[in-house]
Amino acid sequence: MAAISMTVTGGWRGGFIIPLFFTGACVGKAVAALIPGLNPTLAMICTMAAINAAVTRTPISTTLLLSKLTNFTPLTPILFASLIGFFLAPKAPFIASQLKSGQEAVISHE
Repeated sequence: MAAISMTVTGGWRGGFIIPLFFTGACVGKAVAALIPGLNPTLAMICTMAAINAAVTRTPISTTLLLSKLTNFTPLTPILFASLIGFFLAPKAPFIASQLKSGQEAVISHE
């Protein structure tokens, strides 16, 4: 999370996608360590997908990107995790550029 804060506020062109993937991999590895019998690789990839889709609001592209980056061929678990992250995320986007025009005033007054 500190890496995301530094890259976004620092204006780094890499943005927040790679730090989101890193955070998801770390959380997935921790969950796999706590739950015996859970495949660590699958837990890491699915957590990466869920966190990224929740923040960027892009479940399909997250699924395709992670399947290619990780060479993990079964798309179903990645897609399922991406959709869960997408639907459980708050409706107000985390990224300011995703706001529609006129929506800024509504969110700032809530």
